[in-house]
Amino acid sequence: MARMLRSVAVMCLVAGAGVLLGLRTSASADVLLISQQEPAPKETAPKKKVVPTRPKKTSKKGMPKTAMPAEGDASAAAPATVTPADTAGGLKFSRDIAPILVANCAGCHTATHRSGFNQTTFAGLMKGGKTGDDIVSGKPEESLVVKRIKNEEGAGAKMPPGQARLSENAIAKIEQWIKEGAKLDAGVDAAAPMVKYAATPEDLRKAELAKMSPDDRDKKTEAAGRDRLKKADPTSKMEMTKSAHFMLFSDMPKERVSLLLKTMERQYGLVGQILGIGKMNFGEKMSFYVFKEQKGFTEFARTIENQDVEPGEEARGKLGVESPYIIAIDPLQGGSESTASTSKKASRSKKADDSLGGPDRTLAGLLTEQFTIGALNLAGKPPRWITMGAGALFASKLEPRSPYYRKLRLEAVDQVKLGWSGKAQEALGDTIKPETVRAVGFAICDWLFSTDPNAFANFVRGMLEGGPKLDDAIGAALNSNREQFLAASEEFIAQRYGSIR
Repeated sequence: MARMLRSVAVMCLVAGAGVLLGLRTSASADVLLISQQEPAPKETAPKKKVVPTRPKKTSKKGMPKTAMPAEGDASAAAPATVTPADTAGGLKFSRDIAPILVANCAGCHTATHRSGFNQTTFAGLMKGGKTGDDIVSGKPEESLVVKRIKNEEGAGAKMPPGQARLSENAIAKIEQWIKEGAKLDAGVDAAAPMVKYAATPEDLRKAELAKMSPDDRDKKTEAAGRDRLKKADPTSKMEMTKSAHFMLFSDMPKERVSLLLKTMERQYGLVGQILGIGKMNFGEKMSFYVFKEQKGFTEFARTIENQDVEPGEEARGKLGVESPYIIAIDPLQGGSESTASTSKKASRSKKADDSLGGPDRTLAGLLTEQFTIGALNLAGKPPRWITMGAGALFASKLEPRSPYYRKLRLEAVDQVKLGWSGKAQEALGDTIKPETVRAVGFAICDWLFSTDPNAFANFVRGMLEGGPKLDDAIGAALNSNREQFLAASEEFIAQRYGSIR
């Protein structure tokens, strides 16, 4: 792989083109397929065809070998959901008790607490403190923890202290768990920090959603969507259309709605191949709110998010919330596809086209970029250059001729001229302006994906733990080091982007 990295500028261009057009190459049996509406722009084409070097095999860590479900396939009809934990044996510590303790007790009751009662681990919880039997297995009525959270007379200081009080439901759960034997989940290390395995509020929300029928989940999502729209614009009469994983609110013609949802379902599957479909669980359908004009977009952001929009901003998303959503301005202003050419000519005359957020975009491209960024952020804590770069990369496959990507490429070329090693390091560390971080991330993702889609997927998954994992991800996914990584990406940019005017 090190040899492949050093010669990346003259390799895999033919294979990469085949992948982008949806063709399988002999280089890998399980390459990622990207649907593309238009051929790649001439400005990024190599000057001559070369014979690609066969990438190192990645079958053990590569993309899933299962085919993408066909449209209409029943297996793709329902969104991925969290299966509720088996409650036949009673309450689970990680799901039912640990979240209560982490949120209300573990912040103060650490290993250095004056009482000696350490509630940051299960072992510390069961050991108790200096005052005696804090938890008596099977006997909540004798457990000092229960007496204090119920503020019983003679039990000592109430817990939590001050005006705070656990809910009756939380107290009942703790009592029941102790009554059932005060057990830890099988396979969980008693000495492990409780915060590491305690269910998050999002986990609990998804578990509750999973108990609902698909129809009830959809009704809940639609109600939340209509409530948001009503708050932002009481006169809104947007229609709702749903697909397997999405719910679209818009005033667009039906044929555009149908095509857009089909496109986004494909993008859902493609991002799922990168992250692993298990990382694509939102618990419910994601909503798209598409506005004809800037005004509706701006009012939604101000009313629902209490935020102003940035100049030239055309889309934004909130995926880590209840009833996740993405909002966008329709480049065609609610028109049909037949108005696209007219809209593009008009948009090219706008001054915003001179910045890295030019208006000449497609709705599918805008939504795909935000969806990819949001999905990666929910899957872990990847650095911003990865999320922004991958978002722009996937969107570029749907709108390859948009000037938006030409500007990203030109920005990457400028960074090469300024000294790629240093400038790229600044972008990877997120210490420079966002548009440069996006451009550098896009160029690196473009290089990795064009070279080997499987290695790209493995690299992205390796980066989900954060920026400090860069060297580990380079070694594991690319069998290389940072110096080679930067040199190869620089050579790719010079070869592929250098002729852009």
